[in-house]
Amino acid sequence: PGFEVAYRFDGADYNIHVENPESINRGVKQVFLDDVALSGHNIPLIKDGRAHQVRVVMGIGETPV
Repeated sequence: PGFEVAYRFDGADYNIHVENPESINRGVKQVFLDDVALSGHNIPLIKDGRAHQVRVVMGIGETPV
């Protein structure tokens, strides 16, 4: 159903939660950074020393990954 990853980038912490509610093994439906939907699938890395929450929802989206 999903998994979590902790990632640190230049002092900033990223808590990444990947969800697969439809049990689809390919594609990204939506990505959220700090509860804001991103227009693409790339996660911008910010060198601000803060903790960030990332949510990735798997599924058929615009571009399979």
